[in-house]
Amino acid sequence: MSALGEHGQVSVKLDPRSAATKFALDADLLDLMQECLIVIGIDGRIRKWNKASERIYGWSRAQAEGRNFCEVLGGDPRPTFEELRRLATKGPSWREVRRRTAFGEDVIVSTQLSLRHDVSGDPIEIVETGIDLTAQRRAEDAADLGRRHYRNVFQAIPASVWDIDFSQARSLALGWLDSVNADARQWLLERPERVRQLMRATYVRDVNERAVDLFGPCAREQLLVDIQRYWPDCSTADFVDWVASSIAGELYFARETRLRTFSGREFDALFTASYAPGTVDQGQLVITVVDYSDVRRSQAAARESEAFYADLFHGSAFSAWHLDATKTHAIYAGLRDQGISDFDGYAEQHPEIITQLMEAIRVVDVNDTTLRLFEAANRDEIVGKTITPFWLPENLKAITSSLSASYSREPSVRKLTQMRTLSGGAIDVLYTRSASSTLRSAGQLLLTIVDMTDKVQAQNALAEMQTTFAHAARVSSLGELTASIAHEVNQPLAAITANGEAVLLRLEHPRPDLDKLRALTEEMISDARRASDVVAHVRSMASPQVGSYRRLPVSLLVEDALTLLGTQLAKCGIVATRDLKAGLPEVMGDAIQLQQVVVNLVLNALHAMAGSRSPRLLIRTTAVDDDLVITVDDNGSGIAPENLERLFTSFFTTKREGMGIGLAICRTIVEAHGGAIAAHNLEGGGARFMVRLPPAPTA
Repeated sequence: MSALGEHGQVSVKLDPRSAATKFALDADLLDLMQECLIVIGIDGRIRKWNKASERIYGWSRAQAEGRNFCEVLGGDPRPTFEELRRLATKGPSWREVRRRTAFGEDVIVSTQLSLRHDVSGDPIEIVETGIDLTAQRRAEDAADLGRRHYRNVFQAIPASVWDIDFSQARSLALGWLDSVNADARQWLLERPERVRQLMRATYVRDVNERAVDLFGPCAREQLLVDIQRYWPDCSTADFVDWVASSIAGELYFARETRLRTFSGREFDALFTASYAPGTVDQGQLVITVVDYSDVRRSQAAARESEAFYADLFHGSAFSAWHLDATKTHAIYAGLRDQGISDFDGYAEQHPEIITQLMEAIRVVDVNDTTLRLFEAANRDEIVGKTITPFWLPENLKAITSSLSASYSREPSVRKLTQMRTLSGGAIDVLYTRSASSTLRSAGQLLLTIVDMTDKVQAQNALAEMQTTFAHAARVSSLGELTASIAHEVNQPLAAITANGEAVLLRLEHPRPDLDKLRALTEEMISDARRASDVVAHVRSMASPQVGSYRRLPVSLLVEDALTLLGTQLAKCGIVATRDLKAGLPEVMGDAIQLQQVVVNLVLNALHAMAGSRSPRLLIRTTAVDDDLVITVDDNGSGIAPENLERLFTSFFTTKREGMGIGLAICRTIVEAHGGAIAAHNLEGGGARFMVRLPPAPTA
């Protein structure tokens, strides 16, 4: 049967069971139908193909009629004719199928199959009626995708998001304001009860999980109420501004305000509202709320930190510098591109790189202590300038180490060095450069410079005093060794005298034995040299000056000291037992100073063993953990436990006539040579003094 459809078109809907469909279908009538209509013979070939079918499937009538239905509209999966016949036998019912057009595109069609019989009741044709649902399904899919996308975005936003129904509140506000001629914001502020009414008329339609986390603890559904609960009285003015902005047609509103959670806790919040075109009139809004408490605390902490930094920087008693080294990055990058890994070695061969880097570093700020220390009248004489004027050209080791550390990305450098004031004077300073990874990436450096002039002068005076004390200790030791020295000198002198007299007697012989005279003369010369060596050794120990550092065999140092002490040992009736290991590495040191250490330790041992019935002295040299070790053991009275910690301090002595500087000088000498000295008591009595010295570097 047919009916008049939209736009005056004739719409024909067929019922295969009606009497009308039992007659031949008129092609012109079929072409007027909006639905596609396909008639399929029992052999599976298409007999009728109307215009709607051409429009939906892309095949013309000439291309489709006479061809197998399953070939033309195979779809996925491709149905067989028997399947179509089985479906048609069940009676008319609508089902959605996916078909493939002549252009290879997929279409979705809602189809109904009917089976047509002849007068004898035998099936002769299948009639398929179809409606194209492709555009509708695509629109539904797009809408569903949009809804899912919106939901995903809604939940994924890292802030509290609220879907708000503002329609009732908007209607109320517009109704009130239409009847008054006043500023909307001011009018509402003067009527707080109306503002609360607007809050009660504004509802929460949906929230994301972040909103539940922020405004909870509560269930999500508990938040879906009017918003009056979330606005404390102190934020009424901010709510009014929000309402006024929506009425004024603004596209965006943001405000730092105070909000209240479901449980009543107030917090600082960043409130934003977005007005998408067309949504405001409908009363649909999306707002976001961010907990601003941490931000506020961070801002307060930052301000406090900045103030603290300023106070620390400008109020420090040490010189503080803030440097900008961003321009050095390009220079360092160029060196790395050249494959330079040893900056110090490169700088030694190309000293101009140090000047180039120093010129690239600018002073950003300095404190008042810096102005005084470097003799600047004001900050303008330093700030904005390079660091070059503050370094002595002949003393760039510290700045070179600092630049090398920057090249190696080391966080800090600390050096005792000299710098130059603006008047050209040199000052001794402790220079410290700091650059954390954050500062380094920003090209910023922090320097602290401590004036060490007084300390360096004190250290120099102390070193001079220690040298004087060491000389005094040596002279004091020589005083104790007077008898030994006299004996060591008298022996060769007596031998010279005896040999001289023998030479004179032989010269009176008519025919003197020349060979014997030659031998006697050589003995005289040898004894004279021996006496000369003893005198020279005594003079060197008595001299206030010390020799230069050189490579020295440890065992030879001990032998020379024992030679000087030979008569003193004999006088005390002590034979020094030597255990001097051969093949030990040499040490780098001053021979006179190290001999003084051995002499002092042996003399201390002799004093400790005074009155002992069987005194024993053992002197050993060996290697321990790559260090050279000299030990002096005695079986004397030992060291009182309460004196062990003070043994090497200046002016401490247990001798009635002692000065208390001998062991202190020993410690100073040993530590100056990079070593250490210690003492402890031995089991069974006596004490051990142990000197550790580093080996001389390999040539």
